[in-house]
Amino acid sequence: MEAAQSHNFKMHLLKEVADLRGGFAFKSEQYSEQGHFVLRTVNITENGNIDKQKAVFIPERMVEEYESFMLKEGDILFVMVGATLGKVGFIRNDSLPALLNQNMWRIRAKSEIVDPVFLYYLFKEKIRELIFLSSGSARGFLRRDDCRNLKLRIPSLHRQKLVTRIISDFDDLNHSIKQEIFYSQEIISSLFRSWFIDFDPVKAKAEGKLPYGMDEKTAALFPDSFEDSELGPIPAGWNVGRIGDIADISSGKHQPERSELKSSEYRTPLLGGAGIIAWTTESLFDEPIIVIGRVGTLGVVKKYTSPVWPSDNTLIFKTHHNSSFHYLLHQLRLQDFGAYNRGSTQPLLTQSDMRKLKLIIPNEDALMVFEEKIHYMTLLSDFNEGQSEYLTQTRDVLLPRLMSGELEV
Repeated sequence: MEAAQSHNFKMHLLKEVADLRGGFAFKSEQYSEQGHFVLRTVNITENGNIDKQKAVFIPERMVEEYESFMLKEGDILFVMVGATLGKVGFIRNDSLPALLNQNMWRIRAKSEIVDPVFLYYLFKEKIRELIFLSSGSARGFLRRDDCRNLKLRIPSLHRQKLVTRIISDFDDLNHSIKQEIFYSQEIISSLFRSWFIDFDPVKAKAEGKLPYGMDEKTAALFPDSFEDSELGPIPAGWNVGRIGDIADISSGKHQPERSELKSSEYRTPLLGGAGIIAWTTESLFDEPIIVIGRVGTLGVVKKYTSPVWPSDNTLIFKTHHNSSFHYLLHQLRLQDFGAYNRGSTQPLLTQSDMRKLKLIIPNEDALMVFEEKIHYMTLLSDFNEGQSEYLTQTRDVLLPRLMSGELEV
């Protein structure tokens, strides 16, 4: 095997191996319902993919004017200001065509020196160090020169492509698993909407029909008529209540014992508003809970069924009965938390507002059958979540060692 020294590693500044350019400050009045996709910071997911669920567009007739902000396959995106400072995305063909919005830099690899995918992984590793070193300053941004002068140790193109192939295999497998998770959750979400939002079983019974795909025993749990309520027509016998009627709500707590890496000692997830932010030595909750962001990040709703420590930036929902756990989870995912924001300088949710949030409360039997129907699909989804986390952790352990040449390929 080759020794690490023979991989022809050379030191480069980022500006030597890539072109950097900022995005354009598109105005909201320019947006249209269809046309050319304008990629904003909100479209970059935690794992660097591009999500078009909150896509905005500009009319095709305007595109030529902004040609220089057009993205290409292999472009790397970096959020350099704001609450999501440090988020890194990668442009694949299925995200195109797209134009780059403000608050991001586009990093375009010079392919004769560095492979775009290799640079993406290397940049993600190195930029964390830069952000950590500058975190003590009052700035909520990185200057372009900070990024342009980032020092990178880059091997030969041959080794780059070998490393890229290994890491891409991890990511491709993880992507397939995440697709399975998505489809499982879509099936569960569709059943939830049919039963508790669109009231399909009640509508069918009101017409004297057996609800589609439902046996008579299950159908008997649903009424055959509606009654008026402050939230509009609801199934007869169901109630309008508040989240506080079915769940306890509390804030997370600060945990000083933390590690950026998982280990035998630091093995419990430490949660922020958008998910796992580090690892700690003990748990605050061991039972199933729902967690949302309290400060900063709003709108991300996640469930946890194993021991975790939610930080003081989170709100925790613990249902009074197991039968209402997934019902509440899906109700929360439908909420516009921005409407309850009480923060001035940064977003803030309060326990009081969440307790008072009104929702329809179905009868207990319908909730229990819903839990039974989704049980095995939920177990499959949870198992796949664990597999995905394991793949991500394994890749993250291998990545710096592959990048540095410590591991042979």
